[in-house]
Amino acid sequence: MVAVPGIAGLLQRRPLTAAAATLDRVTRDILRESELPDKDLAAAHAVLFTQLLGSVELEHSRAKTGGAVHSGGSPESVFLYGLRAILTGIRQMPS
Repeated sequence: MVAVPGIAGLLQRRPLTAAAATLDRVTRDILRESELPDKDLAAAHAVLFTQLLGSVELEHSRAKTGGAVHSGGSPESVFLYGLRAILTGIRQMPS
C-alpha cells in the first residue's frame, strides 16, 4: 500500500472499491484469527483499520518531506509494533 501515494485517503473516501473490500476482509480475518469475541469485532476492526491507514499515511508524509516522521526503526517495524500493541490491548480488554 505504501507504494501507492494517496491510497489511504482513497480507501477512506471510496469504501466500496475492490481494494477497500479486500482490505476490510483482511483486517477482519486478522481479528478472527486472534479469537476475539464476536461482540468486540466491529470496534477492534475500526482500531486496526485506523492503524493500517494511519501508518500508510504517515509513511507517505515522511516520503514527501524527506524526513523521519517517526523514530525507533523502519516503517515496517514501527507498524508491527503498533499492530502488536493493538492486538495485545484488544485481547486484554475485559469481556
